Amino acid sequence: MAKIMIVDDSLTERRIIRSLLQENTSHTIVAEAMDGEDAIHKYKRYKPDLVTMDLNMPEMNGIDLLKVIREKTPATEVIMVTAYASVDTATEALRLGAVDYLLSCNLKGQHDFRIKQCSIET
Repeated sequence: MAKIMIVDDSLTERRIIRSLLQENTSHTIVAEAMDGEDAIHKYKRYKPDLVTMDLNMPEMNGIDLLKVIREKTPATEVIMVTAYASVDTATEALRLGAVDYLLSCNLKGQHDFRIKQCSIET
């Protein structure tokens, strides 16, 4: 069973992601963070196997947070979840090591398949 951390500045989005994960996976959500700085502190404490993160957040955006996570623990899988998609940000996130890049408006149809594709699935 994998440990998951959800990072999003929107409480509503965090609740939606939490609900979808709890309904469709047996993994444990160990932490939630509201921005990149908060995520770094919780990442060090909880050492998640998978992080879902928003792209646009205050303090530190998702791309910069992805770089920090890759530096600290390259094996941690990251799924970018955003309402503000662009080809450039998707390309950059995947180039930096994100395992996926999802539109938050389409999560219900994508989450189960995507999480199960990650190598953390047992």
